[in-house]
Amino acid sequence: MRKLIDVAYERTKALLNEKKAQVEILAEKLLDKEVLFQSDVETLIGRRPYDEKKSLDVEDDQHHECGISEGVPPYDPSVTQHVPV
Repeated sequence: MRKLIDVAYERTKALLNEKKAQVEILAEKLLDKEVLFQSDVETLIGRRPYDEKKSLDVEDDQHHECGISEGVPPYDPSVTQHVPV
């Protein structure tokens, strides 16, 4: 587990060093504006180098009437009620 953390840490450091100029641009703007929207970020440093994530299209017939997928077990209220034994 420690090795995974060390590898992720080194990758993150390398990425931050590689993109240091862009990080500084964003940091300066955040000091002024506090919240940046995607359009703000794209204006400042450009679009992402990869495609946007798309939501999955799920057919309505794969859901129960209440909207819960078939893979989810039914809700059991006794699980959350603390009843003394």
